[in-house]
Amino acid sequence: MIWQSLILFIFLQTATLGAEGMSSLEQLMKLNEKELIENYQGKEVELKGFLYAGSGDRHFLSTEPNLKSCCLKANGQGMRAIEVEGLGLSSREGSLVALRGILYIDQNPPHSLHLLAALPAEDDDGKIITFAMLMIGLALMGYICYLLCTDKIWKKR
Repeated sequence: MIWQSLILFIFLQTATLGAEGMSSLEQLMKLNEKELIENYQGKEVELKGFLYAGSGDRHFLSTEPNLKSCCLKANGQGMRAIEVEGLGLSSREGSLVALRGILYIDQNPPHSLHLLAALPAEDDDGKIITFAMLMIGLALMGYICYLLCTDKIWKKR
């Protein structure tokens, strides 16, 4: 019974960690305008990509690393990035970041995508480390219980 409960707990924890994923920036940019508006317009999303500085005070999020400024395009055919508006983005330029913000799809041509009020998202590494420590603790407790139940600890004394 204990092992069944432990297996169920592990399954639920891994399912929970897997369900907390981000929207894929690449998949988002492949959707047509109608699907984008129906599913994402005005909703909070979390996207992961490479952050670039554009002309002026503009920033872009793209799935591709090492893009030249001429390739950054947040609208029309060949769109390769989403324009990002938020605070504290300059210090993260050129790096892989996870950003959370409100997605806005401009319905007027050339149909650009914007991530408004963007802020760095929480890093999920803390959850993974907590889960790993919990699993190690449960394994040690299970082993100690096994030793106690089989009297292996008491027989050595």
